[in-house]
Amino acid sequence: MHKHPILPVVLLFGLCSAPQALSQTFKYEAYLAGTKVGTATVHVEISDEDYHLSGSARAQGILRWFGKWRTRFDVKGWIKGDELTLDEYRYVERGEHKRRELSVRDGVLRVVKNGKPRRPRQALPGTDFLTGLFVNPQCHEEQLLHTGRHSYRLRRLGSPIETIGTAKCRYEIHDDDGDRYVASVEFAQLGDLTIPVKMTFGGFIQGRMELVEP
Repeated sequence: MHKHPILPVVLLFGLCSAPQALSQTFKYEAYLAGTKVGTATVHVEISDEDYHLSGSARAQGILRWFGKWRTRFDVKGWIKGDELTLDEYRYVERGEHKRRELSVRDGVLRVVKNGKPRRPRQALPGTDFLTGLFVNPQCHEEQLLHTGRHSYRLRRLGSPIETIGTAKCRYEIHDDDGDRYVASVEFAQLGDLTIPVKMTFGGFIQGRMELVEP
């Protein structure tokens, strides 16, 4: 999706099997330097055999001065024991003067930009960030996540800080442009799901993303 400094913050979770069928929607708000810059809504459906994640995100506030960026996404996959297998990851991204459609299926990345198909190529290694974020997270020591177009390598700094029903992890993140981020993540169990409730990152600009509607 859009290469944005808030993005590495949402790429911080691992994979685990789902214990039972469930369906829930979550809403998040994103901030840069204390100013609200965007919102995201994610609908999660998970059973013992498969999962489906869908929703949307859009720029708000100061970021809308640079273009009316928005996107809709949809991810489907299969669950077998502790293994997750991606069926399809796709999103449609729109801005002032562009429209990008992206899909990953059967290990192949396909992109259509402004109606013009690009040459298909091998999908990036690792796990798509939506699956890694919402199909039961955990703090891996190392993990490779991607957005379809960009990849992020995570390395945990220290041990997780755990309390009853919550945990906090700190990560060093390197993206495929050679940039480095340090981020912390707090997640908690809400109903049958464990999800991120607050994510912060440091660097040139301080930012955070937090749950506002469970």
